[in-house]
Amino acid sequence: TRPGGPPPELVVVMSKSVNVFLGVAVGCVVGAVTMATLQRSKQAPNVEEVAEVEAAFDRREKLIDGKVVSKTITDELKAKVEDMRADHDCVPGLAVVLVGERPDSAQYVRMKKEKVAEIGFHSVDLNLPDTISQEELIAEVKKLNADPMIHGILVQLPLPEGIDTNEVLKAIAVEKDADGFHALNVGNMWLSVRFSARRHRPPRLAAFTHPPSSSA
Repeated sequence: TRPGGPPPELVVVMSKSVNVFLGVAVGCVVGAVTMATLQRSKQAPNVEEVAEVEAAFDRREKLIDGKVVSKTITDELKAKVEDMRADHDCVPGLAVVLVGERPDSAQYVRMKKEKVAEIGFHSVDLNLPDTISQEELIAEVKKLNADPMIHGILVQLPLPEGIDTNEVLKAIAVEKDADGFHALNVGNMWLSVRFSARRHRPPRLAAFTHPPSSSA
C-alpha cells in the first residue's frame, strides 16, 4: 500500500463488500426483470405485436414464386398503361440501344422487347454497328433525349471496346434513364433506401438490368 493508505486488511474487506454489493444489485435487477416478465405474461397478449412477429416469420420462411410475382407486376403495368391511354392519349415509350451483335446482349434485348410488347409500351429499337464511334453513339442518345415519344432510354451493356461507358450513360437524360445508372438516380436511390429503412417503408428502387462493364 502507498504511505498513508488504508491497511491491507481493510482493502480486502472493502473489496469483498463491493463484490457483495454488485452481486446483490445484479440479482435485484435480474429479479425485477423476471417479475416484470412474469407479470406481463399473465396479461392478455398484444394482438398487434403477435401478428407482427408471426408475419415476420412468414416472410422469412415463405418461398417467392417468381412467375406469380412477374404476372402480378405485368398485370398492374398493363392496367396503368391502359389508364394512361384512356386519360391522356399517351403510352410510355421505351428506346433500347444495342451496339454490336453480342449473342447474350441480343437475347437480353429480345426478352425486354417481348415484355414491352406484352405490357403495351411504345417501343423503339436502335441497332448500331460495333464500329460506331463514341461521339456518334452519344449523338444518337441525344436524339432519343429530344424525342417526346420516348420516356425511357436503355443502352444495352457492355459496350464495345474503345467506348467510354460512363460517358455514354451520362449522356442519357436523367429523367429518361431507364436503367437508373445516372449518378443522380443512383444517389436518389441510395437516399431512398436509407430513409425508407428508417421509416420501415419499402424503398423506391430504380430498375436495374445489367451492370456496367468492368472497364467502365
